[in-house]
Amino acid sequence: MRILITLLIMALPLQVLADVDCSVVDALERVQFAQLRLAQSRKIDPNSIDAQLIIREVGRLDSSTVRFATAATLAAPDVARMTAFVAMSESLRQTLITRQTNKTIAIFQDPSFDQHISNAKRILPMFNCNPLTQVLGQDGLEKVSSTLGKSTSGKKISITKIGFWLVGMIAAGGVGFVIYSAISKNQERQKRRAKRYLVHIPTRIQIGDVVQVGTILDISGKGVKIQTGKLETDTQSVQLDVWLDDAWRRGRITWSNAHYIGVQFNHSIPHARVIALSEIERKSVQKTKTAPV
Repeated sequence: MRILITLLIMALPLQVLADVDCSVVDALERVQFAQLRLAQSRKIDPNSIDAQLIIREVGRLDSSTVRFATAATLAAPDVARMTAFVAMSESLRQTLITRQTNKTIAIFQDPSFDQHISNAKRILPMFNCNPLTQVLGQDGLEKVSSTLGKSTSGKKISITKIGFWLVGMIAAGGVGFVIYSAISKNQERQKRRAKRYLVHIPTRIQIGDVVQVGTILDISGKGVKIQTGKLETDTQSVQLDVWLDDAWRRGRITWSNAHYIGVQFNHSIPHARVIALSEIERKSVQKTKTAPV
């Protein structure tokens, strides 16, 4: 019976690995955090790093591009929310280009701005663009172990319907193992992601004698995702220290790309402390947002 079930499953199309173009999602994420940092600053400077990032990244996006890149993954209401976020971002970009500071501040103070940021924070992690497998596809893009976040331009590797007469015992067992492994990894990944909290915590990372600044974007008891500059080292399994909760925490880099690194701590943080850190950061953002400009 087990063999028969395995053969039936094997006869169905199976997407094992998909090439994912995360450039649009990464751009949206960078724009989101740049807007949040700029909204919290005491002075709106069109020449600041965050303002220039918004001008640059939003300049290469538009609603049709975002709609094309997200429609395969999101439900229609969330596609509409992301295109609305881009439209708001374009308006903000124009005020920065024309140096109309009053209009920039008005956008930040509009209640809809908080809603746009909230939508982006909730929706962007759905694409699961990180972590990546660090395996390159034919087009030079890194592959991920699920089809979440792929655009229609991505190429996929499929196992097509195979006649029962071509399927042997060894092939059936091998495919069954692949299916089991893929399901187990997906469940493990979903379980891990469910325990992560989106934050925006300034930090420093130290590799040897080199110290870089960065921003923790999400946190769990086992590790963090950090936005930072390009690291001048081979990052695979590199040991480093992360400044968090007024202390250095030792860990290792488990994945990285041009803008982000994933760090696994050598010693886990208690779940209650993780929740406390996320609450402190959330209240800090709310307090800063309500402070007079």
